[in-house]
Amino acid sequence: MKKRGWAAAACALSLLLTCCAAPAPSGAESAPEAQATPEPQRQAFDLPFEMVSSPDLTSYGSGTAEGFYSVFSNEDGSRSLLYVDYASASQVYLCAQPNCEHNSESCPAWIAPFSGTVTVAAGEKELFLLCNGYGGGVRIERADLNGENRRELLSLPGGMMAENAVASNGGFLVISVQENVQNDDSVLQEHRLLAVDVNSGETRSIFSLREHLPGEEPEACSMKFLGVTHEGFLVQASVQEKYDTTGTEEEVFQKMDDAFRTVIWQVPFDGAPPAELFTWGAEEGKGIACENAFFFVELQQDGSYALKKLDRGKESTLCLDLRALAPERDPETFRLADMVLRGGVENKLLLNLLTEAYTAENGNIEAVYGGFAVDMDTGETAPLSLTNHYSATTVPVQVLDAHGPKLLVFAEISETVDKAANALVHRRRMGLIDPQDYLNGRVEYQMIDSLRDF
Repeated sequence: MKKRGWAAAACALSLLLTCCAAPAPSGAESAPEAQATPEPQRQAFDLPFEMVSSPDLTSYGSGTAEGFYSVFSNEDGSRSLLYVDYASASQVYLCAQPNCEHNSESCPAWIAPFSGTVTVAAGEKELFLLCNGYGGGVRIERADLNGENRRELLSLPGGMMAENAVASNGGFLVISVQENVQNDDSVLQEHRLLAVDVNSGETRSIFSLREHLPGEEPEACSMKFLGVTHEGFLVQASVQEKYDTTGTEEEVFQKMDDAFRTVIWQVPFDGAPPAELFTWGAEEGKGIACENAFFFVELQQDGSYALKKLDRGKESTLCLDLRALAPERDPETFRLADMVLRGGVENKLLLNLLTEAYTAENGNIEAVYGGFAVDMDTGETAPLSLTNHYSATTVPVQVLDAHGPKLLVFAEISETVDKAANALVHRRRMGLIDPQDYLNGRVEYQMIDSLRDF
């Protein structure tokens, strides 16, 4: 059963067809350029992995039990590494040098200007920076947790781009990369999972999307590294197969819809071949890796949306129909995009659900997302009452990091109008809150003394 608007279909295809170039160095000490292994190598990993940088594109940094690391852009094109210390509830530059102005290579918190993006990933003992930039490749830097001793771990060739998701087990980093490969008179996109030895900088490919797409070259495809389970790495492919473009506009969009699929693979830690877990048509399913399991929403034959869990090969249903959480809405109006899985807190899966949309007196179309905490074992569901409101949207308070004794969240989001730029400006203020206070809706924030707000 499929439900998909033409605009959503066109947008999805546009995203799949988008090609991005990749990075320039950030100025740290150089290392020899590394070459990715062309074919996946089946080799077991001795230690389990955890995600040290989220695949969520709305992620703002990387956390440990002691604090939270984030990257901020400066007006001159440089960037700064900032750190939220949970013990003192304060944000500082990742620099202990007295009287430092944090604007040159002498400062461990400063990243030289380059045209690209920087993702920070905090491991148990080290900090890693993934630098994507235009005109170059992927550069990975490593540093001590205090920012000192920063140097290059490896550089991958031009034409590559790394996703922001990073897994680590102390000995290896696993990242997802996209590479543009010249094929006769056309350019093909190759998507891989790469394992990076943090001691030697050597890489090996452990999953190739092209290897697992049999038959004719698709119209477009993309891959996302979802995270890890008890058994392996999870990857998601969005594949638009070729389709007949003759007929009316409605018929063409339906053909495009019918030729779209989402596939979930698990790449085992023990070196066994990747296993295909799910294949969904357009708007039929999506999920996230959380607490070493896979949680997913799946459209059922009767039009209901079931919330399910896959853990160690066992599938269970946590909620028969998520539409029941918003009884005021017409069940026929729900779409998969109305349901957003946001991670976990205290063995509770966080779910945002579009519960209401209406036109306000000022003419704005207001959207209200209700927050829910779903027990990961029993499926028992409770509402989350802490919210923020901005851009005509009410959303549950976002959790930035759950590694510390308290949750780091966006406690306040304010909205002002920049008249000169004719634009809305948002200020997101961070705060700490006890997990039980968050789950029970108690407004007990310990606000962060911030130098820079998001």
